[in-house]
Amino acid sequence: MTFSYSSDGPTGLLPHMKVALLNARGGVYQDDPSEMAVRFVRNQLAFFGIQDLTTVVIEGHHQFPDRRAALIDEGLTG
Repeated sequence: MTFSYSSDGPTGLLPHMKVALLNARGGVYQDDPSEMAVRFVRNQLAFFGIQDLTTVVIEGHHQFPDRRAALIDEGLTG
């Protein structure tokens, strides 16, 4: 079970969980308001009550093939 409903509305049942959210995207969308993948998953996890979230995003490795290795290393090291 991930959530329940009460008279106060939905309550997340997984506040004790830790999550690592990994996302790789070939283009650069970090500052793009149309970026939905990470935002959607974060919202779902928050609905379930998960607050301990580590996010790793690697992006641009397809858009900038000459910098692919550096972009991946940078994304992995944070």
